Amino acid sequence: MEKSGLTCAAHSLQLAVNKTLLDDEIQSVLTKSSKIVCHFKHSSISMKSLEKTQQQLNLLKLTLLQYCKTRWNSSFLMLERLYIYRALVTNVLADRNITTSNIAQKLEITESEWLIIEKLLVLLKSLQALTTLFCGELESYVSMVRPLMHKIVTSHYEHGIDDDNMTERFKNTISYQLTTRFELTWKDIVTARHVASFLDPRYKDMDHEPVKAREIIRSHVLQLIESVAPTIKNPSDTEESDLKMIWCNSPSSIKAPLQDLTFMKNLLHYASIDKYLSQIAVKKFCGHLWYLSAELCAFAFFDEAVPPETKRKMIHALNNNECSSELNSNAQRLFIFAKNANELLEKEIDDFICVNTKNLFKRFAINTTFLNEDYLMWANNSDYNTAVSILKNIAVKNDVAERGVKLIEDYNNKITKDESQKQYLLQVVSDYNKKYPDHRTETLTQVTQP
Repeated sequence: MEKSGLTCAAHSLQLAVNKTLLDDEIQSVLTKSSKIVCHFKHSSISMKSLEKTQQQLNLLKLTLLQYCKTRWNSSFLMLERLYIYRALVTNVLADRNITTSNIAQKLEITESEWLIIEKLLVLLKSLQALTTLFCGELESYVSMVRPLMHKIVTSHYEHGIDDDNMTERFKNTISYQLTTRFELTWKDIVTARHVASFLDPRYKDMDHEPVKAREIIRSHVLQLIESVAPTIKNPSDTEESDLKMIWCNSPSSIKAPLQDLTFMKNLLHYASIDKYLSQIAVKKFCGHLWYLSAELCAFAFFDEAVPPETKRKMIHALNNNECSSELNSNAQRLFIFAKNANELLEKEIDDFICVNTKNLFKRFAINTTFLNEDYLMWANNSDYNTAVSILKNIAVKNDVAERGVKLIEDYNNKITKDESQKQYLLQVVSDYNKKYPDHRTETLTQVTQP
């Protein structure tokens, strides 16, 4: 099992931010802010005056927060609360019936210091969100550490032309601290965090890693899997492993039909190792054979992994086969019961091709003249190359749409958990879409006119 890189992300983040906050200008503001909070905590008159003003202005009755040295984000929360009640705190300190001039002079925060606080809140906000995430009990995963840290450093702490000296020092220090403590620079060593990020569907493309590191990480994971569960070689197996097919190439629509069929065969063969697990997996994936439907199987014509002889059979089937009940034009995916799944062991891609497969070509206005030529000549055919350029940019439905569905479900649950209210919400959204079919000013103006 991988052990390198398994440090506590929350603690590493704590050390990185603490080091950054040691800046003299920042420390001066934090010290003065802490003294103000301490004053209000120990002065009942000042506290009551603050609460009275909050009540008069119909503001939430929130107390000032003191920071704790063992929790860096308490500094952020202290500054945030103090900045929210800036006017109220200033008024209390300026009232000589409440605060003496000697104390007020020691606690006074200048305009330039308020400006520093404002900038600090912006700089620390993303780190506060990370701290909350890493300290969570339900959704704090090691797989998200490297992608999120890379995003923070490259997006949130890039230098801007308007950065002042304090902001520039802060960005330099925090970027160095995060890069060093989380080992964001590639060092030709695959750690547990690299493996975890690759195995997480959200980060499997590894955009946060250097290009040269991605293939090394993929190869390392394949070796780990092979060492735990050696691959069973069957005559019908392709050169690519299941991990590479389903994980690395899953967004490719062109590769989807052959990948789905090969993966199902491998699941069925896995019964020789674990029959129970094989049956469960086969039953689950039988409901996801979208790309083995008559129409979507047309993608396989453009997959270089499909053998030439199979493609010749596909061309023949395209012009001669009538669609079976499983491949009728209304079916969006191949329907097969798990008990009959063994039938797939005898199937090849050409067995799923029929006249309805032509619908995909019509849908994308693809000229099929290349089908009249031998497969070996397709690469030189302009119609074929045009079709490839169109279809390769189509993302696999399950790899993108299901993420959107998950986001929508999470969003709906945050609005209301009452099913009847959800139905009302859907009606409102539907009605809104009818009234405002687009976001152009002309449309909005026409709808709002009496």
